[in-house]
Amino acid sequence: MNFETVKNFHWITKAVILLMALVFVLLFAACLASVFGMTGTAGGLAMMVFSMASILYYVLPVIFVIIVLCIAGAKIKEWLETYMDAMVAKNGVSETRDEIKTLKASVDSLEKKVDKISDILEKVSE
Repeated sequence: MNFETVKNFHWITKAVILLMALVFVLLFAACLASVFGMTGTAGGLAMMVFSMASILYYVLPVIFVIIVLCIAGAKIKEWLETYMDAMVAKNGVSETRDEIKTLKASVDSLEKKVDKISDILEKVSE
């Protein structure tokens, strides 16, 4: 497996992989403890591992809901960013249009003034 792709995983994906690995390790440890006997240290280890696995049984749905909310929040954030970029681009275009209209109006007024000056100069030259 190429570990460069694992480094590029999203943090949520890494969290899910770690949680699933934890569940499998706990279940594997519980199976080993129960195979080697339920007396003495192995029995205590088995009970501890089973209790940890049962706690994970209740914690994993909560973590799943948190992960889903994070993914939904990221999608909403992405949608809002594209929406705001579109609004800014739209406003930028309208601002540019307003600037062009203002420049056109000032150029028209300058043309009128130049025409008046050229008319005056023609009258003076006659």
